[in-house]
Amino acid sequence: MKILVLLYALLIGITANAQRVKYYLDTDGNHVQKKERNDIINKRKGIYSSWDYITKDSGRVSRLTNRYQTGILKREKIQNYLESLSQEKYTDSTIFFIAFNYTNDLCSTLPHKRLSKGTILKRKSFISPKKRFIEKSYKNIVYLEFFESGFTLDNKPTSKNEYFHLDVGDILKKLIFIQPNNCGSKAIIKPNGQTLVHNGESDATVIVQLLEHKNWNLFFPKE
Repeated sequence: MKILVLLYALLIGITANAQRVKYYLDTDGNHVQKKERNDIINKRKGIYSSWDYITKDSGRVSRLTNRYQTGILKREKIQNYLESLSQEKYTDSTIFFIAFNYTNDLCSTLPHKRLSKGTILKRKSFISPKKRFIEKSYKNIVYLEFFESGFTLDNKPTSKNEYFHLDVGDILKKLIFIQPNNCGSKAIIKPNGQTLVHNGESDATVIVQLLEHKNWNLFFPKE
């Protein structure tokens, strides 16, 4: 019986991912035609990402989103929240690199909502080498992997060296990862509160290069 349930869930996931888009929306949520959407993307290549979801009438919607977002956060609030979950104490010079996973992400290969210990270990076998590279290559940086509150993680979030966490109360979702994106998002938070978010599929070892002055200054120009 369990095998049948798993096969059924897998079939649903494959069907949702393969389903053709029925509706297209621009970044403001307005309906557009497919050609109009493509024109928007082609006019400014590399500027947009997207979020796809299934509506009640089983139609697949694809909404354009901005690939990059910037903001200035209250650093103390974010740091206190991260410390409360990880039971770690971070210095005021710590740079946070946060990878965020959304529920109902049609791009994701994650199982439906629940990550077993085996799934977490398998996922970490892919992510941990990237985490080590980032933390070794850039000074005072900490890599953390977060999951929207709709997930369930079968791990011990307060155990030593654990970096997979649930976004309890959707704090990060409300403050940083406001608009869901296909294949997740990644944020870099500097000690001064400057925050840069990259939306959509990406490699963490590439995104971290945005920290380099020539790249960072494109988003936060020096006055």
